[in-house]
Amino acid sequence: MRNSTHSRCPLLHCSTPPVLQPFRSHFWQFLLMIDTIQFTQSIPISIDLDLLESFQSRFPKKQGGEHFSHTSKYSYRTRHWNFPMIGLRLESSRHSSITKIECDLPKLLYGHNGKLIPDQAGLDEAIRRIGAILRHFTLLPPGSDCSAHHIDLGPVSRIDLLWQYDVPIISLRNVLQNCKVDGIRKKPNIYGGLNVVIPGTYLGVKAYDKLRESGGIVSPSSATQACRFEFKITGEDRIAKFFGMKPGAGLKPLGFDQAYSVYRTLMSRIDNVTPAASAGAGGIARFLAEEAIKDPWIISRYLESRQLRSSSASRVRQQVRAVAKKLRQFDLRSLIPPGQPPPPVEVICPRTEEAFEEFLAQNPDLF
Repeated sequence: MRNSTHSRCPLLHCSTPPVLQPFRSHFWQFLLMIDTIQFTQSIPISIDLDLLESFQSRFPKKQGGEHFSHTSKYSYRTRHWNFPMIGLRLESSRHSSITKIECDLPKLLYGHNGKLIPDQAGLDEAIRRIGAILRHFTLLPPGSDCSAHHIDLGPVSRIDLLWQYDVPIISLRNVLQNCKVDGIRKKPNIYGGLNVVIPGTYLGVKAYDKLRESGGIVSPSSATQACRFEFKITGEDRIAKFFGMKPGAGLKPLGFDQAYSVYRTLMSRIDNVTPAASAGAGGIARFLAEEAIKDPWIISRYLESRQLRSSSASRVRQQVRAVAKKLRQFDLRSLIPPGQPPPPVEVICPRTEEAFEEFLAQNPDLF
């Protein structure tokens, strides 16, 4: 059983241990790309249910409940607690213990996830708040020097890598609605005529209008859109594979270049060059435009086989270019420039942030 504190990701502790120090200058940049993160405990965290219920009663909006799961050998009860204001979700499949923790990290700082973690101080605060929340109802004893106990959250079992762009969502919808993603068998789903979801077992893709969803204000002021492009990776071994680690090693602190490299690799898995053909629409020009995306020489071969006059051949080429422009208005590679990513676009929600700060002022011991 893996129970060594330092064999886990240092992100799993409520304070920054010494092993994290060599990575501090880059680790905050890695977190910029993370929204939701999930930990699944190999060693459940013991809690006091009464203390947890009392802690939950502080929040104006809270959810939770229980359900029974059945297998061929046994049945077990799963309880869950949801704190939407801070983006924290807890699950227990054992009596008086937490077996899964999921958190939207930006919500711990702002009350919403339209903004991203901006700097090292913000990261340190988000990590500290995770441990501070759990200490309200955990039963772990303090250290020998009476210091607050460290809480091992367990290995990362889900991580969402994302970036937000000043790009119209319709541009991404037109690209993604007929695409194929290496590692995902299911076809893209379109919601509301714009948002795209490509569901997979271990890898999922989403593109949606964050500004429209949040109803906030886009930042910087020069931006007009806030389109979020997101990859969800689940499973400890899958995450380890994507980040170049051995299975079972757990997610370790990584520099920004490594995180961005994974993001670029995932983006390269998307084949956005084969739009679906529409029966009877566009004729030979549409067919050639679609096939030319994969085979640029097909137009020349077609014209040679037909032995068309120069005027007719020129007309066909113009028709193909016109159709191709409509088919491929946006190139996903523009979202992943080499080196550093483009400046992030954020969504600011003043009312939500004000309500969040007011709640913190009313609960000064929360974090």
